[in-house]
Amino acid sequence: MPILKRLSNLVFVLALSLLLGLLAWLSQQNPYGWDWTHGNRNSLAEETIALLQRFEAPIRVVAYVEDNETLHNRITTVIDRYRVHKPDITLRFVNPDLEPELAAAEQISRSGIMLLASGDQREQITDLAEGTIASALQRLLRREPVWLVIAEGHGEPDAFDDSPTGLSSWRKDLARSGITLQPHDTRQGLPIPDNARAMAIVTPQQAWTPAEYEMLKRYLQRGGNLVWLQGPGEPHGLDELAAWLGIEFVPGTLIDANLNIQRMLGISNPVMIPVTDYAEHPVTNHLKTQTLFPLSRGLEILEGSDWNAMPLVRSMDKSWSENGDLEKELSFSITDGDVLGPLNIGIALTRPFEDRQQRVIVLGNHLFASNNYLGYSDNQALLRGISSWLLEDQGLLKLTTRKAPDTQLNVDQTQAGILAIVLLFGLPALFAATGILIWWRRRRA
Repeated sequence: MPILKRLSNLVFVLALSLLLGLLAWLSQQNPYGWDWTHGNRNSLAEETIALLQRFEAPIRVVAYVEDNETLHNRITTVIDRYRVHKPDITLRFVNPDLEPELAAAEQISRSGIMLLASGDQREQITDLAEGTIASALQRLLRREPVWLVIAEGHGEPDAFDDSPTGLSSWRKDLARSGITLQPHDTRQGLPIPDNARAMAIVTPQQAWTPAEYEMLKRYLQRGGNLVWLQGPGEPHGLDELAAWLGIEFVPGTLIDANLNIQRMLGISNPVMIPVTDYAEHPVTNHLKTQTLFPLSRGLEILEGSDWNAMPLVRSMDKSWSENGDLEKELSFSITDGDVLGPLNIGIALTRPFEDRQQRVIVLGNHLFASNNYLGYSDNQALLRGISSWLLEDQGLLKLTTRKAPDTQLNVDQTQAGILAIVLLFGLPALFAATGILIWWRRRRA
């Protein structure tokens, strides 16, 4: 009997070992996985998957890195995520120190660069972030340059200015998707380029001349798309443009008095207008969190316009347009000409033009697009939505932000003090008391 029992145990161990070996082999042959992270943060975003499906030709990836097995495995693991959705992605490793001629032929200047290629298109990247790879893939799909022309010559914010008030972050973000934010000095009398998909006007500080406005009007009459970001102050020669579009700027500066929301978002200045609710529109459908508009003007939609106007973003209840001095104590006053909110901050306008839809967006704010505020919450996502809609380029990348919940612990000073006392004194005292109690009981036993 003991022999049969030992034989039975041996057969069981051999069968279990064979089963485990078979499962290990199958896992190597079929690399399936499950992503149980919140929001599937370790899987590709839906936007990236849709981007991969637009490729008809194979994608070649060449990693110019040193001969390091750990690094190679890391790169392979990342690229395998893309292969799941596009199996004809090939990956090759090249050591630029050992094959300098090949690296020079592809204009690879140093180790650590990855080359993505499809057909005769090539793009270089320097990191493995999904946003970086997806933007490079998007640029591979473009066959011709795309321009968003931005007017200059009237003291507008500069697209190449890296200061907090500049627009260089917007320009760089567009460039990652293969779009050029091209400055155009309207004072020179040159017409707006024919290859411009859309035009931007950003809070001019000096007046447009009648000749400049006529040039802009001709552009719009030809069906050109436009985004007009106009902060508080005079429109400087563009009053007629507002009337032609069927809109009107509300006098004054928007004020928000929602103290609870301000405390929740860490806002201390009432001229910072938070927006948490958005219209059902392609520009705003993808927004998940709040946007912030510092120093804004309200907008009203006029009757009798040829344009179909739709509010995009609005200030919340307990807001108004302040006509008085912002340095004094702020309170709503009808006698001072204040206008009670909620008020429109952004409006989308459309009208039929030939076989397409002409598109215009007007916002009573430009600072949300500046370097200082573009990184705040969903401001960049809103600007991407505006650019995508105006350029009629639904492929402009808007990766879904996937964050884990409760990654931060927010406590006030009182709660922090109580927590510190419990951790520094309460828990050690509890452990000491438990130890003494156990010692005392054992001593008595």
